[in-house]
Amino acid sequence: MTLGQLRPYYGFSRLPFSRQIPASALFRSSAHQEALARIAFVIAQEALGLLTGEVGSGKTVAARAALATLDPSRYSVI
Repeated sequence: MTLGQLRPYYGFSRLPFSRQIPASALFRSSAHQEALARIAFVIAQEALGLLTGEVGSGKTVAARAALATLDPSRYSVI
């Protein structure tokens, strides 16, 4: 079965496990909330932060969720 056949076959509205999941649809575990709080602190302090962790631990998800909360008129993400 190809990726194009998954959506109609299973009735998905979008492909599962893609990187295009909206931040509002992410599961916010306690560890995820902690990561978001730490990222928010770094942003509020206008500091430099480093996000580290094991492969698959949710670093990209946490960063994307934090970026989704930023006002684009105030912040320029590079």
